[in-house]
Amino acid sequence: MTFPPLLCAEMAAAVYEWAGFVAFARGRGFLPPIVKFDNLNDQAAACVRDKAVLVVARGTEASRGVLDDIRQNFKTRPVRLGEGSVHRGYFDGAWALWPQIANHLAHLALPVTLTGHSMGGAIATVLAGLLQAEARHMQSGGPPVATQLVTFGSPMVGDAELVAWLKVPHSRYVNGHDAATLWPPVSAVRYGYCHHGARIRVDDGRWGFDHPAGRYVAALRREAGP
Repeated sequence: MTFPPLLCAEMAAAVYEWAGFVAFARGRGFLPPIVKFDNLNDQAAACVRDKAVLVVARGTEASRGVLDDIRQNFKTRPVRLGEGSVHRGYFDGAWALWPQIANHLAHLALPVTLTGHSMGGAIATVLAGLLQAEARHMQSGGPPVATQLVTFGSPMVGDAELVAWLKVPHSRYVNGHDAATLWPPVSAVRYGYCHHGARIRVDDGRWGFDHPAGRYVAALRREAGP
């Protein structure tokens, strides 16, 4: 079971406001309870539909902890994951949520899709790596590996070794000329950071800043047609 990209974009945009996210998820057919994972500045959610679980990682939030989120983006020095290296700030964000998410997914034992916008997409990618690494160390009883990764406006997460090692199918959406997908520019050269997953370019048909989550939703709705 995989989730449509438009639904993933809608959920990645909605997760920025928790009360609205719960109502939105239920309106899209996800079953209660909608579970929130929260560790101060990093949040994610898990919800179940059609015998599969969607984990949605929140990106940078203007209303709470924005300075901490900015600092997290600038923690670019690499840390090892699997057979490669990843951006430390995004690893720290995923690692802060990892015990809660791993326990919940192990309990559900359902196919897993990970999604997120902006830094949430980066954290979702690291979570996919943590799931893969965990599966290789456990015979049974642990969380399942991710079967799908869908990101929107995600920055670069790791090096070429990480990209080669991480096997999850990844749909990586870029709206127009979203500059956030070029982050971190200096560290990309210094540490060899690059993108995981082939770029899928979409366009919401508007001028201006291409990065907001709502513009990804608009682009995919435009692509889907009336």
